[in-house]
Amino acid sequence: MTTLLPSRIIDHDLTIQRWTATDVDPMEALVTENLDHLRPWMAWAAHEPITSQQRRQLFSRWDRYWKADKGAVYSVRVDDELVGGCAIHLQTSDGAEIGYWLGHNATGRGIATRTARALTDEAFRLDDIDFVQISHEHSNTRSGAVAERLGYTRVPTLSPGDTRWRVDRSRWFSRRDNESVPRSERRCG
Repeated sequence: MTTLLPSRIIDHDLTIQRWTATDVDPMEALVTENLDHLRPWMAWAAHEPITSQQRRQLFSRWDRYWKADKGAVYSVRVDDELVGGCAIHLQTSDGAEIGYWLGHNATGRGIATRTARALTDEAFRLDDIDFVQISHEHSNTRSGAVAERLGYTRVPTLSPGDTRWRVDRSRWFSRRDNESVPRSERRCG
């Protein structure tokens, strides 16, 4: 079976890889430790903490999501230390949306920018993706700074509380011509 998105993306010390059963406890610890930091920005954090069984079920849903070529949900590690999570969602026939979150101790180190860059590169490796979006709470100026730093353009939304950014394929590659692109490894299962 070949899926559209890789299991793992590696960029020097940054590893973005699909969540596995061995990540249940580390994810639970990271999320629980960072609930106050995550709740203002991440809607899913309102339902945390969840049980280990619920987390295994969540990972199973994410596995089916990946196998169905709808997107991928990943962990984010720096030097093998779990620091957050991210995702690529293939929402339309020609567009994708990316998202990311980090534990408090990982913010302000460029990790979110590197993660968003790697996810955008992966989305545009798919021939039919013409644009990639990032959405966040309006007051989350740090997420906005990541999008702006990467050359995304702010676009109107229907909700005054949400902010959306978008970059199209031609703009992305014109900005990326002189940068090194992360290496990805495709792994099934």
